Amino acid sequence: MTKHHQPIGDARYDSLAAFFDSLALPAYKSDNYRHVPPLMEGTGHWSPRDLGHESCHNGRDVRRVMEKGWSEGRDKADKFLGKLGDLGTPMSRRRKLIRGDHGDTLDIHRVYAGQLDTAWSRAQRRATRAPIRVSICVNNAGLSDVPAHELIWRGVCAVALSDKLESAGYSTRLVVGKGGVTCGHGEKISCRIMVKDFNQPLNISTATAVMLPGFMRCLLLAWTATHARHQVSSGISRSHECNRDAGEIYIGMAVKCEATSRAMIEQVIRKLNAGEQAA
Repeated sequence: MTKHHQPIGDARYDSLAAFFDSLALPAYKSDNYRHVPPLMEGTGHWSPRDLGHESCHNGRDVRRVMEKGWSEGRDKADKFLGKLGDLGTPMSRRRKLIRGDHGDTLDIHRVYAGQLDTAWSRAQRRATRAPIRVSICVNNAGLSDVPAHELIWRGVCAVALSDKLESAGYSTRLVVGKGGVTCGHGEKISCRIMVKDFNQPLNISTATAVMLPGFMRCLLLAWTATHARHQVSSGISRSHECNRDAGEIYIGMAVKCEATSRAMIEQVIRKLNAGEQAA
């Protein structure tokens, strides 16, 4: 159970459960609590369209969707992942291709070229001690004028990238982040929530936290109001980048649609295959 307020400029939670515990804390500055009930229980602050789900009007509704699992969001990520079949594939960490004068598959073009000593190939399991670890951070922050579908695509990009890398033998960690400054005093904000650790499965509740705009627009804004050390005004916060760990893959405001998501994943895979990026 979380019993104290983490620093608003560098808060880190090791699970969704720990983050939810922090939402139950009293506001660090009592005057700021006035922002919490409208976000968590009221109506009219955000529309269902803003929050990404037809049944969501506030944070309580968002938590209900998370507990049930947002199957439509997961399906969107799976459909996008299916379209990445023609994209450069991450170099498998499980098997490598061995060429020689015998094997399982014959390359007839090498035969015609007279390269009989390398015409056959076979897959051999790689002798690695552990999967290469890759950390992915999604900055879920966005101003009110950012369309919900852009926030959803950031999450879809992260979920699809995690799935694609895991299928190639990598081990991924997934972090949801919010960065910015408070309205009024201008306190720096950085909140990082680990929703999937290395070697853990990516379940539907995790995927919902990454993709559903209401997670940021209700829950993370309520968290900001309860953790700010100074009084915040009605806007609560303005969005910027959150803190990042070294070597981390960062998915931020540049990802807005299917095309930019695809470009992001292609860039990551290219760097990983070249050995340029790994956590």
